[in-house]
Order: sequence, then C-alpha cells, then structure tokens
Amino acid sequence: TRRKVLIGALVLHRLEHDRDVQIGGGLAAWLRSELPKFLTRDGDRDLFDDLLEPRPHDPSLGDIGNGSAAP
Repeated sequence: TRRKVLIGALVLHRLEHDRDVQIGGGLAAWLRSELPKFLTRDGDRDLFDDLLEPRPHDPSLGDIGNGSAAP
C-alpha cells in the first residue's frame, strides 16, 4: 500500500509541477487513456474527474487547448 501511495504522489506531483510537455503532457494523456479502463467503480472515477477531463491549459493539448489553431 505504501508503494502505491508513493508512486501516486510522484505521478500527481509531475502532473502539477512538471513543465516538460514530454513528461507532464504525455503522462496526462496516458492517464486519460488508461484510467477509464482501470477504474471500475463510479466513486473511484469521480475521484479522478479532474485528470480525466482535459483542461484548457493542459500541455498535452498543444495549441488546441488555448483556443488558437496550430499553424
């Protein structure tokens, strides 16, 4: 259990603080892809709503998330 908590803390820390699109953006995109398949209970899914829905400033969205089109 402690290993799960520590790895989860690392993942959340990277998502919140890592400005590197390769890590933060890629990780966010991967979680949005994998979490819905992994989480089976509605209550568990509710806990991750903020990660499952792309945010406008999400680095994994590139220019799509900020309202401008890519050149």
